[in-house]
Amino acid sequence: MKKKSVLAAAALLLTLTCAGIGYTSAYLISDDAENNVFDVSEIDIDIPEIFIPPEETEPGTVITKKPCIRNNSDTDCYVRAGIEFTDGGDEICQPLQINDGWVRKDDGYYYWTGKLSPGGQTGYLFDSVTIRSDISAEDIVPFDVLVYAEAVQAGDLTQEEAWADMK
Repeated sequence: MKKKSVLAAAALLLTLTCAGIGYTSAYLISDDAENNVFDVSEIDIDIPEIFIPPEETEPGTVITKKPCIRNNSDTDCYVRAGIEFTDGGDEICQPLQINDGWVRKDDGYYYWTGKLSPGGQTGYLFDSVTIRSDISAEDIVPFDVLVYAEAVQAGDLTQEEAWADMK
């Protein structure tokens, strides 16, 4: 009888050990996955403009140039623009008159004050370039006014937060 009790105890111990190993193995090799899908939006902007070149450039000439920024993306964004004159154009032109809705910040960029919706566009950055009237015709040289634009996804961020995240 003692032999049967020892065999029964050994069988019970073996069964519990196997069950414990099975549960432990199942716990350690179980696979539980959570799928998190992130959709990345690409920001696509361009700079359409109205430009009417003058027939003749002389002191006091007003050249129509109206650049703005258009959002071709499917998400809201914030935009900023830089302006650069080439070949000394800034010395022969009057300072540009920047339009409402744009703010120049310490970094030299002009920021559109609101979010730009998909398919939307900003107001014109400026309307014209004017040759100074106090220079001679001989001082006028060919130049370009380059407008450069950048955009950042708006999301739930303020404009300041969105641009700070880009640094």
